[in-house]
Amino acid sequence: MSAQSLAIISFLHDLFAVTWIGGMIAIGITFRPTVVQVLGQTPQTKKVLSTMQKRQSILAYISMVGLAITGALMAKHSPHFLGLFHFGNPYANTLATKHIFVIVMVIIALVRTLVLSKGQATPQRAKLSATLLYINIALGIGVLLLSSFGAALAG
Repeated sequence: MSAQSLAIISFLHDLFAVTWIGGMIAIGITFRPTVVQVLGQTPQTKKVLSTMQKRQSILAYISMVGLAITGALMAKHSPHFLGLFHFGNPYANTLATKHIFVIVMVIIALVRTLVLSKGQATPQRAKLSATLLYINIALGIGVLLLSSFGAALAG
């Protein structure tokens, strides 16, 4: 693979990561608290947050697919990659841990959009959805940290 191709794939991988993880951070730290502060816990607040979540979910799911494709291409290029979920060297250990975090993040995203957003809206569901968002933000930050270590270990 040429250096230019690898650079474009790496750029796209970073773009997908920042779209998904950055979107969660922006929503969780700025948008969601601001909407609740300004509008209170009203039906309008629920409608705004639900509409925003639907739009962001589209970007997140596109990013998840993009990350899987670009990540596979990048791993294929790395001599340190031993296989999916293989532990055997510091790079592989870091990458496998990162993949575990990402799988948990995908499951949380699916639960939030396919389970919690359906049916009767209750304060308990809203609280659980917010809690899962913040857990996903923490996992996302962990993924970014592991990515940095992986890049450093790859040389």
